[in-house]
Amino acid sequence: MATIAHGGMNPRAEKPKMPKKELEHIRVSEAENGGHIAEHHFTSYEHAPEQHVFSAMEGKQPVIEGSLLHHVAKHMGIPHSVVEAKAESADKSNASAHAPDEEEEIEEAV
Repeated sequence: MATIAHGGMNPRAEKPKMPKKELEHIRVSEAENGGHIAEHHFTSYEHAPEQHVFSAMEGKQPVIEGSLLHHVAKHMGIPHSVVEAKAESADKSNASAHAPDEEEEIEEAV
């Protein structure tokens, strides 16, 4: 008869798998050093929040006008400079310059 060690627990048993680490939200707050703290919170309580500390940056960081980063920088008091969005890439701007397919030719003919 085999004896079971460790109070009945099988030391060779597989550990249960952790759930996938999925980001639920990020909380941004001011840090004592003049910078900011980004705290990542995950959907599963098995994954503890993670903190990332950013020191105050010298100079202003460029952000695109109207972007999410522009919005966050304004509200968090992060020094930034606003730049205009660049023109869309050639692939996107030439989207209408493709060869028409059969359905498009039919629509244009009607």
